Amino acid sequence: FMRCKVVFTPATFWLGQVQDIVVKKGSHPSKRYNLNRPYHYGANNYEWIRIFNPNELPTPIKITISGRCLNPMWQILNSGNIIGRSKFIGEFDEVFVDSNALINNIILKKGKDNVIMPYNYQDFSVGIVGDVEVTFLFLKEGENTLSFYFENDFDGEIKVSWVNSYETL
Repeated sequence: FMRCKVVFTPATFWLGQVQDIVVKKGSHPSKRYNLNRPYHYGANNYEWIRIFNPNELPTPIKITISGRCLNPMWQILNSGNIIGRSKFIGEFDEVFVDSNALINNIILKKGKDNVIMPYNYQDFSVGIVGDVEVTFLFLKEGENTLSFYFENDFDGEIKVSWVNSYETL
């Protein structure tokens, strides 16, 4: 028998346990007015969703928005500073963004159909202010705060997934 020392060196870290936060919004009251153009106001935002990231390295997140949404936008704050922002232009029934560097995937759906060329629906102008990351966002170490904004009466569900640790051998 021959023996030798083996060292595993992955291209990336092995991922630990996946964490999820699911935020649901019930029927949200808002005021409507019968004007020449439809007008309503009400809180269409999900703000101050807190996620603690124990990792020293930036951690990719998956965002899933289920339910009819118009021009969905979200941002991440860390230590009070905006570190990332994402926005899509259009009306969608589902939005999915996976920030894992090996995947970097966007899926937009209208009804049950995938939107062709979903990358074309990104609004990169949201990253200009403050020179922040756009679309494929990462959590930094410590407490991160996510906020979601919609231009319609969003009545769906938001799911945020991330890995709570990286494993090494």
